Amino acid sequence: MNIFVLVCLNPSSDLCTELIYTERTHIRELRVMQLLFYQPLVNDTAMYRDFANLMFPSLDKVIRVHGWCLILVLFFIFKSEA
Repeated sequence: MNIFVLVCLNPSSDLCTELIYTERTHIRELRVMQLLFYQPLVNDTAMYRDFANLMFPSLDKVIRVHGWCLILVLFFIFKSEA
């Protein structure tokens, strides 16, 4: 059984609320990291672009995965309320 289903069987639970809050915060922090650190390095020279890719491998993928996690949690909440 999916962890999101288990957590959000009771959408009013503190655990479900905490999961949503944590995912939103984590996504926000990853986007800040991308905006303040990754993008300036990538947009500079080729040497910095290589350095940025070493420092932040797969940062875009990590942001997408956590975004999908948040979407799934919200989907299960709305589905269980309907």
